[in-house]
Amino acid sequence: MTRALFIARLRHGLQGLAADDIDEIVADYEAHFSDALAAGRDETDVAASLGDPLQLGQELKAETRLRHWEARRNPTNFLRAGAALLPAFTLAVLIPVIGALIVCAAVAAYVLYIAAGTGLHLAAGLMAGGVLVPSLIGIGLIFGVAGIGTLIALALDSGLRLLGRHVRLNYQLLRTPVAGRGDED
Repeated sequence: MTRALFIARLRHGLQGLAADDIDEIVADYEAHFSDALAAGRDETDVAASLGDPLQLGQELKAETRLRHWEARRNPTNFLRAGAALLPAFTLAVLIPVIGALIVCAAVAAYVLYIAAGTGLHLAAGLMAGGVLVPSLIGIGLIFGVAGIGTLIALALDSGLRLLGRHVRLNYQLLRTPVAGRGDED
């Protein structure tokens, strides 16, 4: 693979990032090619040693989005980082995780259904007492929902942090050359 083809495929793998991020990453790889050519290496050897440019682009995109989310935590960066990290998982890992999340969501929905039914039954018996009791119950339900939403947001934040750590570790393991395998530079 030539230098131009490698850079073009790398740019394709980086689609979706900001233009300045793409330019910075491509400039780093252009410099890598230039340094290798100055050292007497062939550009096809350099491209082969770097691996698949599309996969490299996805890894770099995930890393960049994860860094953006770590620097500035907001819902947009959270969703972008999560979406960028998903392709890093193999189906063998992803399917059980999604299955566990679905089971947890079903259990949580069932518990909320039972709790709401019990709460409404108790509230119906207490509403005969006047205006104060239903008002306090309503305020309690509002704060309860807000608290549950906060706990869910914290759990998602922690989960994405752990997911990012796992993906970074896997990328480092995949890039570590193994002696005798023929992928050393």
